[in-house]
Amino acid sequence: MLQVGNLGKKLNKQPNFTFNNLSNGGQGMTQQSFNQTGLTLIELIITIAIIAIISSIALPSYNKQITKSRRSDGRIALQSIALAQERFFTINGHYTEAINDLDLHSTLSQNKSEAGYYQISIKLHSNNSYTLTATPAIDSAQSQDEFCTSITLTDLGIKGGNGKQCW
Repeated sequence: MLQVGNLGKKLNKQPNFTFNNLSNGGQGMTQQSFNQTGLTLIELIITIAIIAIISSIALPSYNKQITKSRRSDGRIALQSIALAQERFFTINGHYTEAINDLDLHSTLSQNKSEAGYYQISIKLHSNNSYTLTATPAIDSAQSQDEFCTSITLTDLGIKGGNGKQCW
């Protein structure tokens, strides 16, 4: 004899089943309880779909913010070189086009920004002035930056670039 009790009264729990034990001539009763735990396939699919939708919105925004924050590496390098250029000018009476002539730490002396996202160059002008330019290094993640492909700084402190968002 099969009896079903408490059908649907408890959330996430299957009903209790009572079986008549026929091997003992119908003498004892055995009761078994089955508990449902975990997620159903539909719940799992819905959860994965929600995560996918959130990721498709958040990931591009996150990457854009990372790209913008890496621009500070180029700006810091330009400002460090500008300070070193002014020290060099004070001592020598002229600016230099060679970054190696400036008293800088090793990364900047290799014409790269400290984190390596930007390639740095110096252009001297005839009137004893200069323009520093930072362009994304080809082998860096910053080469994907489409809104700011160069950042500039002059000896007069004029900040520029090819986009509004560079400084």
